[in-house]
Formats: sequence, C-alpha cells, structure tokens
Amino acid sequence: RKKRAGLFKGKVFLDPTTGHIRRAEGTLVKSPSWFVKKVEFTQDYEEVAGFSLPTRTHSVAKTRLLGTAIVDISHSNYRAQPLPEGGEGAGTAVSTYQQNR
Repeated sequence: RKKRAGLFKGKVFLDPTTGHIRRAEGTLVKSPSWFVKKVEFTQDYEEVAGFSLPTRTHSVAKTRLLGTAIVDISHSNYRAQPLPEGGEGAGTAVSTYQQNR
C-alpha cells in the first residue's frame, strides 16, 4: 500500500438503514506538509436532500515547531434548492450552506 495525500486509517460509520455516512474518524496516512507530523480527525455528517454533508470536523495536528494545533469547523443551515428549469442537471437538487466562523 502506498501512502497518498487524502487517505486515512480509521473508521467509517454508516447509517444501517440508508447506508449513508454518519461519521469518519482516524489519522491521515501521509502528512500534508513537512511542518505537520500527525493529524487525527473526526468528521460528522447529516443527511440533506438525500446527500451526506459534513456538519462538524474536529482535527488535532502535532506540529514540529508549535506543538499541538486544534481546529474545529462547524457547518450548518444546509438548504436544498432545485436547479433552474432547462438548465444543466435539471430535476436534481443542489445544496448551499453557511459556514460558522
């Protein structure tokens, strides 16, 4: 197995009824940069208009110079809106969201 950016070692939790992802947690298998030694994360999801979208991400990074860095990101207020008639992908839904900062 090769260590590639974006891959993680951990667990994925699925909804037993729909099969949609509910949570992913683990450790990145490859550091995103020299500065970061290790990244552990937990990401929670919710279903919106048939899609699993992230609601919360909690990451703990061990850095070479600054020690531990903790990042918490919350996503909320997702709304599904239909695409305009006759447009590309007509009949499907898109999602918009507002990120809390």
